[in-house]
Amino acid sequence: MTEKIIGDRLREIRKTLHLNQEVVAQRLHISIQTLSRYENNSRFPDSLFLQEFGRAYHINAN
Repeated sequence: MTEKIIGDRLREIRKTLHLNQEVVAQRLHISIQTLSRYENNSRFPDSLFLQEFGRAYHINAN
């Protein structure tokens, strides 16, 4: 999976769940700016973040 696909997928999941960036960032203990960078593909999330995101929203991190 490429960086672009990961960021696009994170945004898609968040929007499908009808959540804003603030809610997701707070739940995952990151800044809104960091989440925005992930979603805009300007920063690549590490595997720990992807695991936490998957756990928090019941999504397979793969």
